[in-house]
Amino acid sequence: MLYFFIIFNVNKKTHIMRKILSSLFLTASALAFGQVFSAGFEANNGPLTNWTLYNVDGLTPNTNVNFVNAAWIPSEEEFGNNIALSTSWYTPPGTSNDWMVSPAIALPAGTNTLYWHAISFDPTYKESYKVYISATGNTVASFNTPILTVNGEEATWQNKSIDLSSYAGQTIYIAFQNFSNDAFLGAIDNVHIINGVSPQPGRVMTTSNITPTSGRINWTAATGVTGYDYSKGVVGHTPAVSGSVTGTTTSFVDISSGLSANTMYEYYVRSKNNTVNGAWIGPYKLFTAQTLGAGTPYSYGFDNATAGFYQNDGWTGAWATDATAGNPQAGTQMVFSNNSTMAVTNRWLFSKPYSLSTGNAYTMTFYLRNFGGTNPQSIKLTVGNEATTTAQSTTLWSSTTVANTAWTQYTATFTPTTSGTYYFGFNHFSPIQAGTAVSLGLDTFNISGVLGTSDTEVKRKEISIYPNPANDFVSIKSDSKINNVELFDASGRKVSTNLSDNKVDVRNLPAGTYLINIETKDGVSTEKFIKK
Repeated sequence: MLYFFIIFNVNKKTHIMRKILSSLFLTASALAFGQVFSAGFEANNGPLTNWTLYNVDGLTPNTNVNFVNAAWIPSEEEFGNNIALSTSWYTPPGTSNDWMVSPAIALPAGTNTLYWHAISFDPTYKESYKVYISATGNTVASFNTPILTVNGEEATWQNKSIDLSSYAGQTIYIAFQNFSNDAFLGAIDNVHIINGVSPQPGRVMTTSNITPTSGRINWTAATGVTGYDYSKGVVGHTPAVSGSVTGTTTSFVDISSGLSANTMYEYYVRSKNNTVNGAWIGPYKLFTAQTLGAGTPYSYGFDNATAGFYQNDGWTGAWATDATAGNPQAGTQMVFSNNSTMAVTNRWLFSKPYSLSTGNAYTMTFYLRNFGGTNPQSIKLTVGNEATTTAQSTTLWSSTTVANTAWTQYTATFTPTTSGTYYFGFNHFSPIQAGTAVSLGLDTFNISGVLGTSDTEVKRKEISIYPNPANDFVSIKSDSKINNVELFDASGRKVSTNLSDNKVDVRNLPAGTYLINIETKDGVSTEKFIKK
């Protein structure tokens, strides 16, 4: 069995997961007007190495969270976007006393406001923390009375703020102390001080309405602002204003220029309160759609070894990457999802966005196999207009019996009724596993056989199969040379074929319905036939 863990909002004692996608440190923001201090915990935006850490409790983290090997650690929450993470789950159980102290911060005169985002990663085992301000030093002894105590932070990202006006003109240190007792994991992000008042938008940001040359950035609107700036650029760019939107409840911006197809961009958002600019929140990623038309096949093998792995190529989700020699179906890497003996598996992997045309017939092929056993796994391939579980409402292929321990190819087809942007999703949805848990591997995802409506009419004239139904052989009539033939059963499993003199031997096939992919110089035509 392959092993990986991913941090989600889950009960720590029933289903423990951790990210193994390597942290990717990217350029973040420079100071803007109104911004006094910024720490997003990325390499170039207040990294955690600028802070002083104190592990006062000296306790040993539980083996499930032993990657938290300091009082606080940087951890990648989204692709290229870090947080500061701490734990209070120890063996034996105990109370955390872990400190994170900022560098010295010189506050200007006037109103100064401290903002940050905070979260607990388990709704049952919530983390608790205190916030201190010191004007005398950065040792633990320098912090006396907390300016804020949070008993049980929520399991969704929360916006926090404190008025620091009483410290105007002084040099201060900020301290976050985790004092939780036998909880799980908690995090802090986007610690900013603004000279003035400009509340931060919500930490979670998304994209939608993606096309090859445009897209929408979404955020949760802050209360008490008059608008927002956004910055859009290449990965690693230093944020600068690309555009602005106004409105007290505005929660998105549409970008309709300056984007190229099939390209990854990075973006930030900051609030505006009249003349006071908030701090840049980010970086987040926007990936434009790739156009797939007639004669434009797509193939992806999850072989990107750069930190972030498949996320560099526009894919997203909670499946892990494995590069163990001999494991991938082809290339150097594959992705996999573990099932569980303690909890139902419900893990998604979403493709990059594709621009597909109405009436075209798209054939998807992919390889699956089990590692660590033959317990049947449940998985489905879906399609939708967004890379979200709710948008993936159309199931193209599904199986509850994937148990093969050798790589096996499956196929599905999709003919969109409207032109637009589509994402494909792989959902591993196996029930609680009795006995030994196994890993489900996925590799070599292909989209081919793209035929427009007019092309389809031509291909129907150029390619035909007979007899249909068939007993012994299926003959293929084609005006072009047949380069390759692939045969798939009703479940999408690829079955062996023997093509000779444009005839396919089907004598040994069980009775049923089959799809046959016929490749010529003009593309791939998919035909259906029945074996008697």
